[in-house]
Amino acid sequence: MTYIADQYRPPDVALALGLFGHRNVIHDAKYIIVLGDAASTRTEIDLALSMDKKVIPLPCSGGTARRFHHQAARDKRLRQWMADEHFAALNACDDPGEDFVRIVERLITTDLGAFE
Repeated sequence: MTYIADQYRPPDVALALGLFGHRNVIHDAKYIIVLGDAASTRTEIDLALSMDKKVIPLPCSGGTARRFHHQAARDKRLRQWMADEHFAALNACDDPGEDFVRIVERLITTDLGAFE
């Protein structure tokens, strides 16, 4: 979605940016899943953290996702909602398919269960 906000310039660009701007894309999300490295990925992570969103990176996808995972390994405040074994599982995941989906599902289920 944010690629559209960054790249697409329709005649009424203000309307498009209002709908798809970085803040609007993540505003209603509770969890932000980070894959790879797009031009604005770090901006979205910073916005998500400032809005108390929970960031889940897939380090094997490289780029910003890997850099954020390394940062969160050094600064536990970035992942305080996540158990250490779940954080470690993200780094052990080689497959961005079913393995990652299973890990994310476990993370979210565990997190939501803690509050319900």
